[in-house]
Formats: sequence, C-alpha cells, structure tokens
Amino acid sequence: MDDFGRIVYLDVEKTGSSFISNFLQENLTCQRVKKVKHGRIGRNFREGSFYFISVRNPLSQYLSLYHYGCEGKGEIYESIKKSGYSQLYQPNKESFQHWLQFVLCAKNAANLGPDYRAVDTELMGLQTFRFLALSFQNALKKLKAVHDYPTLCGLYEKRIHSQVVRNESLRVDMKNLVDTHLSSFVDTESAKRYLEKSPPINRSPKLDFDIESIDEETMSLVRRKERFLLEQFYPEAL
Repeated sequence: MDDFGRIVYLDVEKTGSSFISNFLQENLTCQRVKKVKHGRIGRNFREGSFYFISVRNPLSQYLSLYHYGCEGKGEIYESIKKSGYSQLYQPNKESFQHWLQFVLCAKNAANLGPDYRAVDTELMGLQTFRFLALSFQNALKKLKAVHDYPTLCGLYEKRIHSQVVRNESLRVDMKNLVDTHLSSFVDTESAKRYLEKSPPINRSPKLDFDIESIDEETMSLVRRKERFLLEQFYPEAL
C-alpha cells in the first residue's frame, strides 16, 4: 500500500509494483503519507481517495516468484526451505512444474503464509489471494467467510479500487491513468516521459525454457486455482 492521501496504490507482489511506486514518488505533486509494502487496508480506508491496483497473469507471476526463490530470496522460499523442499528450486522447467504443483496444492498452504492458509485454498490460489487481500477493507476477515466461486465474484463487486493496471500493458495503462485520474496530481508531459524512458525494476533473468511449454497437467491446475484472476483479467488464457 503506497498512500499519497488522495491517491492510494495497492501494490500486489510481482506485478510491477516497484516501478509503479517509484513513478508515483517521482511524479505526484502530493506527498507520500505512508508506505507499507504490500500492506492491506483496514481503518486507514478513506472515502473520496482514488485507489488503484496492479495485476499480472498468474502463471507469469508464479514464474517471477520462482525466479526469486532460485536466487534464495523471499518469504515463500524461506518457508519452503524450512519445510525441507528447497530442492524444488532448480533453474529448469521440470523443477518449476514440480514447484508450481506443490504451491497450488491446498494441503501445502501452510508453507505459503498464515494468512493464506486461513482462507479456502481450494477456491483460490496464492496469486488470487494476494490480489483480493488488497482489494477490500479488512479483506482477510471477508475472504475467510467465502467458500464458493459465485460468492467470491459477488464480494469483488465491493472492491475499493476503481482501476486495475495490468503488468503486461503497464506503461500504457499508467499513461491512461495520467490522462484521467492522475491528471490533477502530475505534470502530464513529464510523467509520460518518465513512463517512456524509465527502465524496468527488479526484472528477473530469463530461464532457459519457454513458459508456453508448461505441461497441460500443471496448466489445468493454474486455470482451476487462479480461475478468478484469469476470468476477470486474462480470459484468453483459459
């Protein structure tokens, strides 16, 4: 959560959040009030502020998280390592598929954080949970009570964010925000130049396999567990 008072960015992990936060810090004329990395909204919700969030194709998001773990970084890596499964982190397609199947298995939710295992992990995968956990005021309490897909979709209608930036079209989507919701808070031309010229942040190195070559068994798991994100934002991947 990157709070600039009238503008609040909900920074979902591995969706280009560092780039967006840097953009806001460098270009908004209003001062940052508070920043809590991937922080959720509770009593700090403000009516009248503009909330926006970022999203990413969950398979690419998982691959980025896996890259991070292969470098020995991240809470997920540390938790899986403590559970005795560090051998899952090898820079090849087979190991990524085994890791992804492990992460998508509901019985392994305890390795992915106490908040995630508190929700229905058959209904929502880790990436869907991370997105929805930033989408509502007091989100965890609300998500704990959801156990079927129609209810989950109904809950999303009560989201606090009014715009979604897709990682895959990040610069275009941010330029659109500059022209609309951010126009009163930035120098428009300067902000657009920043978006055009600034390099990516924390880009993971490429592994030696193509994400499109992931086997159908693993892909079917992704489609089932991340159904919400795919239907809402990436229907072409279903």
